[in-house]
Amino acid sequence: MHSRSVATFVLMRFNVEFPGYEHLDYNSVEWLEYRLKLAELTSFHSLKQQTLKDFKLLVLVSSATPERIVDALKQATQGLDVILFQAESASPRNLSSTLLENTDAGCMAIQTSRIDSDDMFHPDYLRTIGEYYGNARR
Repeated sequence: MHSRSVATFVLMRFNVEFPGYEHLDYNSVEWLEYRLKLAELTSFHSLKQQTLKDFKLLVLVSSATPERIVDALKQATQGLDVILFQAESASPRNLSSTLLENTDAGCMAIQTSRIDSDDMFHPDYLRTIGEYYGNARR
């Protein structure tokens, strides 16, 4: 991770239930293919363009996600350091332990940002947040 011992994670809820949206079929192949295409054009594209390359993308997926969608998700995120995390809700209980398990020993802090599958970050977003965090700790 960063030389200043900060681990950077970007979190994305891909197809986990979200309060208030229980009526949606999060595992419909048609809906998942649409969301995946949208993510390729927006969020995955913008993450691949980040000037800060030292980050991990943690994608929350339902355990009911069809295997072909999981494979397509892996293909769409090639070039990124991705962790596919099985979760049944938008706020999984063991998320903190997963972040810690994927953080280098000696890391002093974990910095997280969240992105939706239809969002984009400015190319300097993660670097700017990291610089702010570094300045705020002094």
